[in-house]
Amino acid sequence: MVDAAPAEPGATGVKGVLLPVAIVLAIGAIFVTVFLSAFHAPKPHDLPVAVVGTTAQVERIDEGLERGLPGGFEVKRYADGSSARRAVEDRKVYAAYLVGEGKSSELLYAGANGPSVTSTVTGAFSAVAQASGDQLG
Repeated sequence: MVDAAPAEPGATGVKGVLLPVAIVLAIGAIFVTVFLSAFHAPKPHDLPVAVVGTTAQVERIDEGLERGLPGGFEVKRYADGSSARRAVEDRKVYAAYLVGEGKSSELLYAGANGPSVTSTVTGAFSAVAQASGDQLG
């Protein structure tokens, strides 16, 4: 009696070609779905920013930022412009808004934080300044 040769392990034929292709497509679809759902509309969450001004001015600016981007900024009050500037330089805050005397306010930020942070901060504080009748200088 002669024994038959054992079958070779693994899928062969059409199954051997389509199974790996189906697995790769499934993993790719899962990756794309997770990636797009996580990053489809990025926005800041509690981005620390400094504001130099009176308590009433800081509260008004905080309310304006909250209206524009709810939960986007964590506003910290600083006593003067030099301490706010140091906070930006030390990366304790991403930007500092100095409420000006009269109609001109100043926004300090570090460009090294990247273009998305810079544009978010300048856009938000420009809207706040415009709503209060100020100009950013």
